[in-house]
Amino acid sequence: MVSESINIAIGGEAGDGVLSAGEILCKVFYASGAGLCTYKNFPSRIRGGHTSYSIRAAGDICRSRSCETDILIAFDEESFAFHNHELKDGAIVIYDPARVKNVGKVSGKSVSYFEMPFSDISVKNFAKPLYKNTVMIGAVAAILNISKEHIEKGFADSIKAKKGEDVLKTNLAACEAGINYYLGLSGARHLKMPAGKVAGDNSIMITGNEAVTLGAIAGGCKFIAAYPISPATEIFEMMCSLLPKAGGTAMQAEDEIAALCAAIGAGFAGARSMTSTSGPGISLMAEAIGLAGCAEVPVVIIDAQRPGPSTGLPTKTEQGDLYHALFCSHGDIPRIVLAASTVEECFEFTANAFNLAEIYQCPVILLTEQVLAQNKYVASKFDYSKIEINRGKLLSESELNKPGYKFLRYEYCEDGVSPRAVPSQKGGVHLCNGNEHLETGRITENPSLRTKITDKRMKKIESAVSSKYLPRPKYYGDAGARIGVMAIGSNVPAAAEALDIIADKTGRRGFKIMQITSLMPFCDKEAADFISKCDKVFVIENNYSAQLCGLIKMRLPVHEKLIPVLKYDGNSFSAAEIAEKLMEVE
Repeated sequence: MVSESINIAIGGEAGDGVLSAGEILCKVFYASGAGLCTYKNFPSRIRGGHTSYSIRAAGDICRSRSCETDILIAFDEESFAFHNHELKDGAIVIYDPARVKNVGKVSGKSVSYFEMPFSDISVKNFAKPLYKNTVMIGAVAAILNISKEHIEKGFADSIKAKKGEDVLKTNLAACEAGINYYLGLSGARHLKMPAGKVAGDNSIMITGNEAVTLGAIAGGCKFIAAYPISPATEIFEMMCSLLPKAGGTAMQAEDEIAALCAAIGAGFAGARSMTSTSGPGISLMAEAIGLAGCAEVPVVIIDAQRPGPSTGLPTKTEQGDLYHALFCSHGDIPRIVLAASTVEECFEFTANAFNLAEIYQCPVILLTEQVLAQNKYVASKFDYSKIEINRGKLLSESELNKPGYKFLRYEYCEDGVSPRAVPSQKGGVHLCNGNEHLETGRITENPSLRTKITDKRMKKIESAVSSKYLPRPKYYGDAGARIGVMAIGSNVPAAAEALDIIADKTGRRGFKIMQITSLMPFCDKEAADFISKCDKVFVIENNYSAQLCGLIKMRLPVHEKLIPVLKYDGNSFSAAEIAEKLMEVE
């Protein structure tokens, strides 16, 4: 259960520096030892449109956003329209009177409102309005009584390496000005910052995209080709910086089709390869995914989901790509589809995706989502010692050239996985193409052989079920409960916290959760067992068409028990929203 937390929301227009200020404040909280998670809400434009940065800081690990706000910083009037309903009883609101003429005060709650001219303070003390956000950070630090040591550490980690000592000193002075101004306000109130016990030498503060990048490098990735697309762009940017240092290559392609085709080429040549994208990009990749499946070339695809259709909402979150990841490409091909729920899983699942891709010689798709990909979370440092490199049936030259051995690239095998060689290996010459083929790789249209090679390829999915690299379902809550919850992605930690909320409010503990980590192969036996022991099962999803629920119905005869709980407005579920839905159960 998450301990007591404090929730801060900063609201303004795109261009106000809201996101930058939020990043610095995160560093300050992290320096104090707090566990935290963030929730960014920003438009897909450079200037204009409401932007907010919410931070939930707690004494221990927290993984889901709160829909309540203790401190609201309003740079403009629109912030009230977006965040007033979130204000808790006893909340503190600070606003800039130069831009806020009509304060949207909340009736029925005891909320304290304070004027604080951020820009004027900045101009008066530093001759420019640039430091208004730093002044604002000082106000938050004053409200929470954050120590000078933690403020200095947070700012140093954010600014010193990038902009130098002089800029750091000016920012610290601006923060001090904000602290002093708030403390001088009549009736200034303080709130309690949770005692930090999480962050430290054994922790990291990281986004899902950053965790995916580290997982890819730990997993032996040597090539990435990608085209920038929100919310996956940070993966490619970070890989461009880090992969060459690990002996690899990063290539920006002209589009997503070229990106995946280049990654397939690298995989064919023997490199562990990947691409990163989002919904519009993976839509373009459909034919190439089929090529990888038919030619049996390993490749990893990261899909950071966002709302569609078409361009949709590029900077918001959704779980609408499940069906596409499972069924895209014409015809039947083997593919493995995983779904991560935490930054730890982003790291672990990505590293193991390369093992799965090479062992089963097929595309592996890892689904994340914007809320996980681009937000920060405090976690324990990743354990690199647990990462293995398993290249499957990749033959050495000595194996290829054993007396009497005849290499058949697409040899019929009981597990569906044929021996593999890469170009330049003596004895490993073979044909590779997207046409249907014989064991040798030569093209065929023979009906019986077509059936046989298709059966061989599709056996890989059955074989992968028992792989130690395939993540198994996880369970939370009361194992003996008769009301179940099934979920993937960011909804899993939110649902787990929802059970604690229900227990606190009602004393009820009759719920249990199954986290589905692999969508293909699907966990048929585990899901059937879980559902059989429930009277009702809520399937929590961020999409309109209940795709996870639909997948379960495809696999299992359990239609009457499943109750989809859906949200598709571009925001993730909060724990409180899930708790409300579950408490409606009689």
